[in-house]
Amino acid sequence: MKYKYRCTSRFPVLLEIEGSLMTIRPNQVIETTENLQYDLLKEITDLKPRTKRVPKKIEVKNGKNNNS
Repeated sequence: MKYKYRCTSRFPVLLEIEGSLMTIRPNQVIETTENLQYDLLKEITDLKPRTKRVPKKIEVKNGKNNNS
């Protein structure tokens, strides 16, 4: 099973993951096969893609961007 974690630290940290030392940057997402128990790593359980904001359509009446 694969686990995904996000680093919550404000600074880069050095952690032992899967038998080797890794430098993890702030907000970096890592994927491992081990269940890790570090306070600086938050497990990501629900990865929903973020929806994009759709800009409002502006109706142009007289060829200009004003409403007169």
